[in-house]
Amino acid sequence: MLAKFKNDVEACTDVVETGVPRELIAKIFLCCNSTVTPADWLAVAEMATQIEVPIEVISLSTLALGIQLRHPAIPRTLLGIEVGTGQLLTMEEFVREYQKLPTATALTYPIYGSVGHAFACNDFCQSHA
Repeated sequence: MLAKFKNDVEACTDVVETGVPRELIAKIFLCCNSTVTPADWLAVAEMATQIEVPIEVISLSTLALGIQLRHPAIPRTLLGIEVGTGQLLTMEEFVREYQKLPTATALTYPIYGSVGHAFACNDFCQSHA
């Protein structure tokens, strides 16, 4: 991956090939369809320092996170895929996913004991949702 990045940066900064002087390049975007290792991120940062042009790498994980944060409905509704990590769920989604676990006690079981405690627990959950 790093060799491709180096070739792409050289091509972007080649005045003969692009017709654009280096001082007019505001930023270089490097896109790839794989995961970028920390070593490659570091090497790209060093390249950016050497050529004095900011470089942004857009990998699959960068793209997925950007879509998830800025347009969360697109992956699920238009593409039919789940992009998120499942860490942020509505209460209904959490209960539905939790119920799928084979070793978990179902959250739909009735709570026995003090009714006041059950309401207090529910109020607490609602206020922190």
